[in-house]
Amino acid sequence: MFLYLLAQSAKVLSGEPGYDHIEEVAAVANFLAEAESGELDLTEVELVNRSDPARNTWVSLMDYVRECSIEEISAIASTDRSSPLSVQWDCGRYIEIEGKPKWEERHASFWVEQGRVTKIAFGEGDALVIPPAISASHTLPD
Repeated sequence: MFLYLLAQSAKVLSGEPGYDHIEEVAAVANFLAEAESGELDLTEVELVNRSDPARNTWVSLMDYVRECSIEEISAIASTDRSSPLSVQWDCGRYIEIEGKPKWEERHASFWVEQGRVTKIAFGEGDALVIPPAISASHTLPD
C-alpha cells in the first residue's frame, strides 16, 4: 500500500495531472445547498452514520452539519480516478473530550457518480485498533 501511495505522489510531482474532481466538488456543494433548503429527493442516497449506525437518517445528518460552517471540501489530488470527497465543518468552539479541550470539527465523506451524490458517511467512527506486529515467537535483540 505504501508503494502505491508513493507511486501516486510521484505522478503528481512529475506534473502528471490526476483525476479532475472539480465537477464532483461542485456536485457536493450544490447538494449541500439544496439539502439545506429541503429541495432534494434524498431517497437514492445511501447514508452511513459512523457514530450511531441505528440513526442513518437525514434528520441525523442535517443535525450533524447545520450548527457548523463548511471549512473545506477536499479530494485526494493524486488519484487517477474518482474517490470520495471529504467535507470538514468548523463548529467554532471547543468541546471537552475525555477531560481535554478539543476544537470541534465535523467530517463527512461524499461519493459522487455521474454528477450525483450517491453515498454519505458522516460522524466519528470507532478508533481503529492495530494489534502489535511482533508475536511471541519473535524476540527483539538485546
